[in-house]
Amino acid sequence: PNSVTTIGEAAFMMSGLTGMTLPNSITTIGNEAFERCRLIDIEIPNSVTSIGSYAYYAGGSGTLSIPSSVVSIGTSAFEGCILTSIYPKSTIPIDLSYSPTVFNQTIKSTCILYVPAGSKPLYQAANQWKDFTHIVEMAPNGLNELTNNEHFILYPNPFTEGFYMDAVDKHATVSVYNLMGVKLLSKQITSKSYMDMAGLPQGQYVVKILTDVDIIEKKLIKK
Repeated sequence: PNSVTTIGEAAFMMSGLTGMTLPNSITTIGNEAFERCRLIDIEIPNSVTSIGSYAYYAGGSGTLSIPSSVVSIGTSAFEGCILTSIYPKSTIPIDLSYSPTVFNQTIKSTCILYVPAGSKPLYQAANQWKDFTHIVEMAPNGLNELTNNEHFILYPNPFTEGFYMDAVDKHATVSVYNLMGVKLLSKQITSKSYMDMAGLPQGQYVVKILTDVDIIEKKLIKK
């Protein structure tokens, strides 16, 4: 309920929890609170100021959203999480100098760090944040300012056997990942092409498109 202000130490540790919506009354997430859970997409409430050590250790996959209210993140808070994208909302990177291995084991060459407009140089210089290969600035309206959707179309969504990709005047590498961050398929395209997904199970997939100037990430569902 909204009266709760703190998630205590090891509160849901190893519970097998796959999802939870926390109220905007929460200010502190304690050490090991969600360690070794199975959370899909981690959304930190806008009221949280502190995330404890090992809070989400090996406890989640997919996307991670960190509000600008957070001022401290503990050691190994997200270590072992299989993240495909991270959205820190603060224009000034959270200082991780005294909190080692916060994102240890996250594959930083494929996980995209989406940062507020104008803050990319700060993240490129900040402890641990700078380790991410792809740091992309978001436009003020929350959309990826590098992404021009009229130049790249994926359809249909949801799909059954596969989906089409239509690139206009662009060369691109299209890769498909599961929610655990494992790359399943990849191909180079220059115009209209088809990605055959018939051999993969139903569920949600992350599609990443890398061009010379764009990094585009979309989620598709196989029915």
